[in-house]
Amino acid sequence: MNRLNAAVRRNTLRCLKGRWGKGAAATLFLAGAGLMLVLLEQLCLTSLSLVEEPTLRVPLLGVQISPVQTAVSAGFGCLIFLVLTPLKMGMRKWFYRLSAGPTPDLRMLFDYLSDFRLYAKSVLLQLAVLLRVAVCGALLSLPSLGILTAQRMVGALGTSAAAVGQAILTLLFLVTVLLAAVLTVCFGLRYYLAPYYFAADETISVHAALKQSVQAMRKAKGQVFCLLCSWLPLWLSCFLLVPLIFVIPCCGCSIAISARYLMGRSVQAEQADAVPDETIVFTPES
Repeated sequence: MNRLNAAVRRNTLRCLKGRWGKGAAATLFLAGAGLMLVLLEQLCLTSLSLVEEPTLRVPLLGVQISPVQTAVSAGFGCLIFLVLTPLKMGMRKWFYRLSAGPTPDLRMLFDYLSDFRLYAKSVLLQLAVLLRVAVCGALLSLPSLGILTAQRMVGALGTSAAAVGQAILTLLFLVTVLLAAVLTVCFGLRYYLAPYYFAADETISVHAALKQSVQAMRKAKGQVFCLLCSWLPLWLSCFLLVPLIFVIPCCGCSIAISARYLMGRSVQAEQADAVPDETIVFTPES
């Protein structure tokens, strides 16, 4: 276990002591807002399914789609993104302030909905990260698509040698897909701190938040990847033992603590040009 992982785990429970209720309330509100929008979407789609409408066949996928229902789903997808993005940003800000010690007001969840400038910046920041990761993932997926095309062409030959070649290409396809996924995740971790730079200084520009995150994460991606993977058993336990409303605050708080630590370490490294202290100091509210 690396030092970041150990320090974050040690301080997460101390940070949430006596504050689990507020963390759970924030989680339930965010989940409820998302669920309400999804149910509204399903209601609209169910109403449309009762009416006969033209469909289009997509040859590449071999399926029939309804243009109207597709448009409705796309519209609700945009609506969900535009509503939940500032709420999630408010939740990150709440956990970030909580990691400093004093218990912040839960009304902080609405900070990015009550001010249009902050709302626009929170949406643009999320869009900037998503577009960068999507472009990276698409480029890294090109070899896999090429191998998949070759596999289908070889399989169409119908010979025994073609079957062997198809099996080899299938294995190669799986390897390239896995490699592309890992590299995309590593690329996305460059922007791990961007929302927290914005939460710490709301006057910062989107470009500056992304740039500072890339600089601070230059030598920390492996540590953060291990930290995120360490929570997988807890997420899996949600199906059996631990309620989700307790897992999400725990993970949200640990990510905020790690962000505060990494941001502080980056500042120390820039100012002192020396190896910073590896200890996270957290002073809970008395």
